[in-house]
Amino acid sequence: MIIVRVGGTQTKFMSFDDYELSKYAVHFLLPILIGIGHDRNTSRVDLVCFSYKTPSKVATFIIDHNFEFEVEILDLKGRVRLRVENLIEKAKDDLKKMKRLVKSSSLATTMQREFAIITIQSR
Repeated sequence: MIIVRVGGTQTKFMSFDDYELSKYAVHFLLPILIGIGHDRNTSRVDLVCFSYKTPSKVATFIIDHNFEFEVEILDLKGRVRLRVENLIEKAKDDLKKMKRLVKSSSLATTMQREFAIITIQSR
């Protein structure tokens, strides 16, 4: 939620000193960013919200926050991609090892090693 006020007289600024508005802002479910005045102005609503004093400073905060979020998402995407690629390579290596094991355990491979399989039938 964003509350901004651009320009106006000091008397129009007084509506942001309203107790009921301040109480509502305190209990609002989402954070409220506020930029309704200048450095010399402070209202009750300024005191209970995330005050950035001017609309331009609110906009700068939002742009910076969104940029940082985008950087974090791109970093996460890169780490997830790398992890998936590593898992796929490990799975390929494991599959190659299993193929070699199966091949080395086959009857034909055993016979090529000049081993004999002897069985005794019991009566």
